[in-house]
Amino acid sequence: MNFIDILILILAGVGTFAAGASVYRSGLPLSLVLLALLPWFLPLGLAVFTIACIHFIDFLIKFSVMRYRAHVRGVLLFGLFSMAGAWLSANFLTDLQRYSPVVINSYISLSPFVLFVVGMILLSALFEWLANRGFKLPLQLHDIISGILCGLASGASGVFESFKKIIYKPRGLNFVQLSATTIVSSLFTDMVRLPVYLALVYGGSHTPFYNALALSSGLGAMISVLGGLRYLKEAQIEGFRQWSLVLIALSTLGLIIRNFV
Repeated sequence: MNFIDILILILAGVGTFAAGASVYRSGLPLSLVLLALLPWFLPLGLAVFTIACIHFIDFLIKFSVMRYRAHVRGVLLFGLFSMAGAWLSANFLTDLQRYSPVVINSYISLSPFVLFVVGMILLSALFEWLANRGFKLPLQLHDIISGILCGLASGASGVFESFKKIIYKPRGLNFVQLSATTIVSSLFTDMVRLPVYLALVYGGSHTPFYNALALSSGLGAMISVLGGLRYLKEAQIEGFRQWSLVLIALSTLGLIIRNFV
């Protein structure tokens, strides 16, 4: 490993640390920020798996604090059915990676796997934008239906938190109960999608450098999460949030061009 490789590893760790710290000012989910960042320097399958691992550790920490505040009925109906949805869509996602690219001409080929993932990132960003403007579904969905839909989004490498802001609107829960219920439910989806996501990296041709890069970026993000719990207080800045969504959209569109052209 030469000096340039070591420098790239350091920059990856510092970059993901900065991205993780930014969520305390933007109010955006960490997974959404990382989904727009990590695929620029990691193979997409490895990036999705790395982000899912970071998300699992992050929510495991939150679970240890909030688990007793969760609403039992919400966990049984919303959380358990979100697990089923996550398992189904995670299997679909890993199967999609095996599909051959569709070649349009000598310059453009469309990978169904890449197209699907970037579509989920853009859809998650759109749901964040709508939630920020107070958008609500005209119908009150049953907890089971909400759980399945949020689970499908989570397993498809989408962002569970972005979808639940729009889809999951239970009655009779205060903010703390709602937060705890969704934290437990999100952890459930991670528990079923992570083993399935192993197919995204198992048997792949990733070099030791890419594995080290994934470790560096993962550690950077986790340090920001752990440091934020101790030293940072979440204070959402509306302008910063809006510009973050714009940058995520531009980054995702850039990924489309980078992977397809």
